[in-house]
Amino acid sequence: MAYQKSLQLFDLVVQDLVKFLPDRRMERLVSQQLASADSVCSNIEEGYGRESTVEYRRYLIIARGSLRETQGRYRRLHHWMPPALINLRVGLAEEINGILSATIKRLATRPSSPPGHQPPAPSHSLLAPRPSPPATSHQPLATSH
Repeated sequence: MAYQKSLQLFDLVVQDLVKFLPDRRMERLVSQQLASADSVCSNIEEGYGRESTVEYRRYLIIARGSLRETQGRYRRLHHWMPPALINLRVGLAEEINGILSATIKRLATRPSSPPGHQPPAPSHSLLAPRPSPPATSHQPLATSH
């Protein structure tokens, strides 16, 4: 569930910030927000692929830190974004934080897995199939080849 919601948050960050891409003054904020939102997903993925519960938990803690960064930057984007939108994104981040924190706490009570073993999947499964992206009126980001 945290993984699905983090993918959703990433898609929403892209949707929210694509309009700022032409403004060179916003490049750093946009790139950092995209990177921190991506880091949430990436650390959940990498942690799940690690060989022990201890490593998995460590990566979830890192994902939670990136989530806080994403959340904080949304608050700082209040100069350019409507408060209602910021509150929605911060609320989604809080949901993800709650799931990650509960999983981190639960994993702390489990014995470490021996090398070569996949960490146990939490009961609510952090890694689940990717949901459909949210509907958007924005065009997808163009990529150069």
